[in-house]
Amino acid sequence: MFGLFRSKPKPLSLMERRRAERVPVRLPATIVLSKNKSLPCHTINVSASGAKLEVPRDRMLPSEFEVLVPARKLRRRARLVWRSEDTLGVQFV
Repeated sequence: MFGLFRSKPKPLSLMERRRAERVPVRLPATIVLSKNKSLPCHTINVSASGAKLEVPRDRMLPSEFEVLVPARKLRRRARLVWRSEDTLGVQFV
């Protein structure tokens, strides 16, 4: 009888949903859009599963692209997960 009145489970916070811990960094990076097109940006944080990037406002981006972070020797295919005015979150694929 008591089982019928259990409270609903609380939704997971953003930190609990992440697959890997993000490390704060401030490094120059590049979003590669095609063989001849790229967009300079900066990493805000990075993990094994994704990153938060600072990008110029009002730039249109595809749903998938490559992210280069030379200082970390990182070159990964990424999927756009969310975007605000000048930041975006990506998941590495």
